Amino acid sequence: MCSVKNSRSVLLFWLYLVFLPAGNAHPDQGVSPEIPPADQEQFPFIIEHADHFYHRQSTDSVETFVLKGSVRVKHSASLISCGTLTYFPAGRYFLCVDSVHISDPGRNMLSDTLFYYVDSAYYQAFGHFQWTSSGFSGSGQKGDYYRQEGRMVVTGEASARDSLREIKADKLEYYDSSETIKATGGLRFFDRQTYSDAVASSGLYERRTNLVTLYGRPKVTYYEENDTLHLQPYYLTGDLLRSFSRDSLCATGRVRLWDDSLTVTADSLFYDKKEGISYFRNGGPQVESQSYRLTGSLIDVTSSARRLRRVRAMVKARGEFYNLQEKEGEKTSDKEEKKRETSWVEGDTLDILFGPAGLDSIAALGDARSYFCENRESGINYLQGKRIYLIWQDEKLDRVDVEGGGRGLFLKPDTTAGKAAVSDSAARGSADKGIKKDK
Repeated sequence: MCSVKNSRSVLLFWLYLVFLPAGNAHPDQGVSPEIPPADQEQFPFIIEHADHFYHRQSTDSVETFVLKGSVRVKHSASLISCGTLTYFPAGRYFLCVDSVHISDPGRNMLSDTLFYYVDSAYYQAFGHFQWTSSGFSGSGQKGDYYRQEGRMVVTGEASARDSLREIKADKLEYYDSSETIKATGGLRFFDRQTYSDAVASSGLYERRTNLVTLYGRPKVTYYEENDTLHLQPYYLTGDLLRSFSRDSLCATGRVRLWDDSLTVTADSLFYDKKEGISYFRNGGPQVESQSYRLTGSLIDVTSSARRLRRVRAMVKARGEFYNLQEKEGEKTSDKEEKKRETSWVEGDTLDILFGPAGLDSIAALGDARSYFCENRESGINYLQGKRIYLIWQDEKLDRVDVEGGGRGLFLKPDTTAGKAAVSDSAARGSADKGIKKDK
């Protein structure tokens, strides 16, 4: 049986353990997950749980509070969990390490390390930083969040993605209120639905409107919707590119659109995706392939299922066509000579229609002129009129109709010179061979 004195000592020791101030706890001693209210007042956050609690003061009077083991604290609208939290009262900030998780309304972040600056509502995360917010998710090596601005900055192999697109860059800035991402440095943009991608020096993605803006001579690689195997890419570049949701696209500044068979250049482009029409403007728009070149002040290109349907050139429109049919044993120099033997058609407006087999017909309207030489043996047709219609069959010019004061000249091939030529200002003559005049 214990003596009264021993019983009193045990009771005093038990009371000492229960009411021991948290700041004087032994470093190896655990404490209750609930910090007593008197100690809680020393912190700018609410402590929900900690396995251990230490109060320390260094020789140079730097005071710190340390929470260890399954730490959970609240500050404002943020809930933070980590392995260890160290609070520095003098600087009004705390440091979290070991599997840090911070969650706000509509936002979650994971990192190896977190600095939280209390008065400025700013926190900084390092090491394997991951985040999610309003349909976005992303990662990087470092993240800075400015609560008062609703802005997060991610650097170091930064990336962001939603259900439609993925963005990678040296630096990403995300704005909560507009759900907008600003990317700078080595931007790579990828569309999950079309497998199209873009590279640029910087860009802006507004998720709510699906508006994408790319800067710094961006280059876009994209595919038609029916190209399910993604084997035939188109390429587009300009000083600035902007895509409005999935219904239109515009580009400005030295615009160039090309694939393996066609190139279009201009100073500006507006592409109506729904109608399949590309409007090229300014800078002398030009369409060029191996067999023809079209120019005009304004050019509209209509296409679908990766096929040209129609090209309309307006205001000083001109089309040049090359006969590139190869013959067996033909030398390269001969092919180049053929290309220089150019046929052409001009007018205020040119409408060029394409069928399944290629070029189908051309309509030249308004002070129209045409000069056609299919080959050295066929002779030359030179025509003038208000309207000229050129119709192809089996990739060869089959019929020519002229309306509105039509005049024409046919020159038989010059067998002595081996070549016939007529300048743009050829003399007017009578119509012949395949020319239909209006009455």
